[in-house]
Order: sequence, then C-alpha cells, then structure tokens
Amino acid sequence: MNFLVTAVGSLASDIIIKVLRENFHKSRIFGTDIYPKEWLWESSLVDQFFQVPLASDSSYINTLLQICSENQVNFIIPLIDPEVDSLSDSRQPFNYQNITLCIASKEMIKTCRNKLNLYNAFINDTVVSVIPTYLEPEPASKNHGFPLICKPLKGRSSEGVIKISDALMGSILPEHLNHTIFQPFISGDIFTVDAVRDRYGNCTCITRKELIRNKIGAGITVKVLKHSELEETTSYIAAKIDALGAFNVEFIFDGNKYYVMDINPRFSAGIEYTVLSGYDIVKNNLLAFMNEKIEPRGSLKEQIYLKHYHTHFH
Repeated sequence: MNFLVTAVGSLASDIIIKVLRENFHKSRIFGTDIYPKEWLWESSLVDQFFQVPLASDSSYINTLLQICSENQVNFIIPLIDPEVDSLSDSRQPFNYQNITLCIASKEMIKTCRNKLNLYNAFINDTVVSVIPTYLEPEPASKNHGFPLICKPLKGRSSEGVIKISDALMGSILPEHLNHTIFQPFISGDIFTVDAVRDRYGNCTCITRKELIRNKIGAGITVKVLKHSELEETTSYIAAKIDALGAFNVEFIFDGNKYYVMDINPRFSAGIEYTVLSGYDIVKNNLLAFMNEKIEPRGSLKEQIYLKHYHTHFH
C-alpha cells in the first residue's frame, strides 16, 4: 500500500513519515505542500514530493486525484484544517478510485471546525463544559464582562485571535471582521488530549499539559501524564460525535473546571510527544481506517518533553 501525506511542511509531518517507514517497509510515501521542495526539509523524507495549489483552489482536488492515480496511492493523510475541509467536501471521486481519506465523518468535521456548532453541540451537556460562544460582542460582554476573545468562526492555529479589553474596542471590531465569534477570556493551564477511536467504539487517549505554548498554539515544552478525568471526557466526546481515527481535544483549566477550547479532527501538531511517550497513534490511526481494532494504551512514559529546531541546508 502507498500513502500520500499532505502539508509536509507542517509540524506533525516528520514523525508521521518516520512511523509510516517503520511500520510499512514496502510502501511508498508521497508528500505534498504548497511550497517548493527546496524550501522544505521534510520533502527529503518522502519518496516523491509534489507542489500543489492551496486547498481552497478549484484545482486542488483534481491535482491530488491525479497524483494518486499516477502513483497507486491507497491512503491520504491530511495534516492541516483547510485540507481536511476540502477533502471532506469532495469524498466521492476518491471513493471511486478506492482511495481511503483518513479523515472523520463529514458530520464530525462540520461540528468541530465551526466553533458555534461545537458550542451548540455541547451547550446542555452534563459531562462536557464548553466556553460560552456568541456571534456579537454585546451579549458576551453583558453576560461575562471584559476581557473577551474574538476569533474566526472556523479558525486554525490561533490565527486571527484578538483580545478585546473594553467596550470601545468591542464596538469597533464588527465593522472590520466577518465570520467571527466572541467568548469570555479564560486564563488557566492548557491540556491537549491526543486520541484515536475505531469503528468498534474503542478509544485510546494520551494527555499532555502544555508548559510552553507558542503563538500558533503549539506546545513547545509539555508534560505527558495520566489524567483520568480528561481522558474519560475525551472518550465520551468521541462517542457522542462518533469520531473515527485520530483527533485531539484542547482543554483549559481555570482552577475549578476544565473547558473544551477546541476539538480538532486531525493529528495534533504535537503527536510526536504521544509517540515518544509510548503510544503509536500514527499506526493506530491507520488501523482505524483499515476497519481494524486499535491498540489499548500500554505503559506511559510520564515526563517532560521538549521540542527544539535544527538548521539544514538544501
């Protein structure tokens, strides 16, 4: 079997490609990105690299279909939200070619990728706490005061997030921003739960506390730990939205309660922490899409993990 990994310049691609190599020795691995091969070190890890249009471009889907057809690709593993969105809306031609898209159901993606949909899905839930979400700043400030957080309805990687400190700033923003939501600002510790679920209802979760988090929302220094409450909550969420494959849930703890910040229907940027801690979420994601049972979590290396960067020349 052959694999196509998209957005190989993204943070998760390195470990995904390495794990695919370790588990599927005879397979070929292809990679795509919007940037040229010479600009991406990860392009050297794949058997063949292709520069592709943006996921929003009308030619994106046909470009992937052509790559898959010419290289006998069996599985596509998208790594970033815009590509998940685009592929979710264009499943049929891939099904015709017997290509498995390693993405969740259209219903789950629709719920998770829209912050208002996510809020409405759990607003009355007795297990899951979601952050109150509004389409206008006035009701948000009336119910919660300031500061508020303004963010895109379908944002990614903390892009476009604005902290609103007072009513004057809040009154100006709607004139310049479209498709945004408003939430009360919550300060606290952030936890990410990497999870994978199969078609049989088995769900495996690995939790990490983010000690240093960069401006795009990626954990640079984290502590992997067992956290029964968050893992039980994540498994409950997975069952409620009928998750399939890998996804991740971001929580914020305000000292009293764990709130769901986001549910991302894809690999997290920090899945290497999960792999290093002892659980091969990359392999188990594929098992889920092969209609096999995923593996339970074994012993976990509960410790602090650090990310650092190397400089290469091409």
